[in-house]
Amino acid sequence: MQTLVVVKHSKLEWDCKNSGAPRHEMVAHYRKAGANVDTILASHDYQLRVRDQVYSQISQQLMFLDEYERLCKSGLTPKTDLVISVGGDNSFTRVSHFLDDTPILGVCSDPLRSVGHLCTWKAGHEKSIGELQQRLGTKNFEVEDWTRIGVVLDGKSLGEWGINEVFLGEKERTSMSRYLLDDVEVKSSGLVVYTGAGSTGWACSAGAQPFDRKEATLGFIHTEAYTDGMEWTKEAWHTIDSSENLVVKSLNDNGILSFDGWGRDTEYKFQRGSVAELRTGLPLKVLVFPEGK
Repeated sequence: MQTLVVVKHSKLEWDCKNSGAPRHEMVAHYRKAGANVDTILASHDYQLRVRDQVYSQISQQLMFLDEYERLCKSGLTPKTDLVISVGGDNSFTRVSHFLDDTPILGVCSDPLRSVGHLCTWKAGHEKSIGELQQRLGTKNFEVEDWTRIGVVLDGKSLGEWGINEVFLGEKERTSMSRYLLDDVEVKSSGLVVYTGAGSTGWACSAGAQPFDRKEATLGFIHTEAYTDGMEWTKEAWHTIDSSENLVVKSLNDNGILSFDGWGRDTEYKFQRGSVAELRTGLPLKVLVFPEGK
C-alpha cells in the first residue's frame, strides 16, 4: 500500500519559518512574551520523535502540510493509496479537504498536549508507531465513511467538504449575525452547521447533542440566538437527514461562510443577498482500528 505522510510543523518550527528567526532568537522571544517555553520545546521534541518514527517505519514519502496544500491547490494532488495526517485535529481537517476517495488516518503526534479527537492513533508509549506499522501491514483495520458537509453558494458548488462544521454569519463575532431560514429572520452570533464528527466540538459547546460520525445527518444550531418572539429558535439544535438540504439567505453586511475553523484558507463571502444550500456531502473514508483486534 502506497502511503503518503503529511505532517504539521511544530509551533517552534512554524514561528521560525514565518519570522526568519533562528531557534535561539525565537525561544528568547517566547520568554520575553511570557509564553510557556518549556511546553513549547517539549511539544516540539515529541512531535519530531514521532515524525522520525513514522518516516523510518511506515513511509519515506513525507511532506509538510503547507507543501501538500500548495500541491493540491495547483492541481498536483499526490497519488497515493493512503494519507496519514500526523499532527492534531486541525491538521486532520485541513488534509481532509483535499481528499475524495483516498482514505485518511489521523495520528496525533503529541497526545500529552493535544486532544486529537479525530485522530485514530495517539502516538505514545501505549500506541507505538511500530504497532501501527504492523497493523497497517496486516490490514488490521476498518474503513469508515464519515459524513461531510457540501455547500452550494449562490448556485455554485464550492467543491470542498467540511468534516466538522460550517459557520455562517458576520466575520466579526462581536457583530450580530442575521439570516433567513424558511423566510424567517434569525438573529444570533452565527449559524453553525455540523456533522457527527463535529458534533462533539463547537456545536456541543453551544448546546447541541453529539451523534455518530457515520450518521448521514447534519445538525445546525443558532449560537447565542435572540429568541424573543421566535419560539422555534428556543430549541437549541435541529437536524436534517441526507434527503434534505438547509437553505440560508444572508442578511449580513460583512458575512462569511467558513469551513472547519480554518479562516481565510476556507472562507467565502456570505454578504447580504447571498444564498447557501447545505447538505450531506461526499463521505470521508477514515481508517479506524476496532478495539480488541
